[in-house]
Amino acid sequence: MKLKQFINLEIKQLISEGKYDSLTRKMVKLIFDHIKSSKKTTKYEYEDYIENKNISFDFVLKIMRKNIDNYIINAYTDNELEDDAEIEIILQINPNNEEKLYKEIYMELNDTVRHEIEHLLQSGYNKIPNKPKKTTSKKYNSFVTKPYKEYLLKDEIPAYVVGFYRRAKLEKKAVDVIMFEFLNWYVENDIMTKIEMKKVLNTWIKHSKKNYPKAIYKLNIKQI
Repeated sequence: MKLKQFINLEIKQLISEGKYDSLTRKMVKLIFDHIKSSKKTTKYEYEDYIENKNISFDFVLKIMRKNIDNYIINAYTDNELEDDAEIEIILQINPNNEEKLYKEIYMELNDTVRHEIEHLLQSGYNKIPNKPKKTTSKKYNSFVTKPYKEYLLKDEIPAYVVGFYRRAKLEKKAVDVIMFEFLNWYVENDIMTKIEMKKVLNTWIKHSKKNYPKAIYKLNIKQI
């Protein structure tokens, strides 16, 4: 690639990053406002319609306080219909540890929200050219016979990587370290083998190096 082409590509990437980082930041602030205002509520639900320049979608937030270990965040994007798009975030949290968990939840929400925004850009009326088409529910269910296979889907690779990149910048850590920490949980819990983890990790790092030249890397994968 010629120097001029590389510089133009990097400028476009930085503009794109800034645009969706700004939306991610606003969404996470919105979520935290509702987490704090609903602190005394066992079950809480909030719905809104979000418009931000070239992207719009329905947003659903569900917060459940229960006796669990720390917290769980689940997120879903539904944009299979051309005239409809939705992001749903479900947060389960132990109220006894709630405030102590805020920093960790904040970091994970930045990762999660940016991930789901990336999916919105892959299909439906928010789709951006050259983005891989979001995998349909039917295709997903037929392909993902093992958990690690989800992470190798063409639409999931960029979504996971951009989420981790966002989190790495906030935590001031190497992006491959963030990736490894995420995947190693599956290895430690016998959900994924080391071979499977390395395959996913190599795929993610390759995508990251191609699309985020300013990302920092630290791991020696051969030693993992």
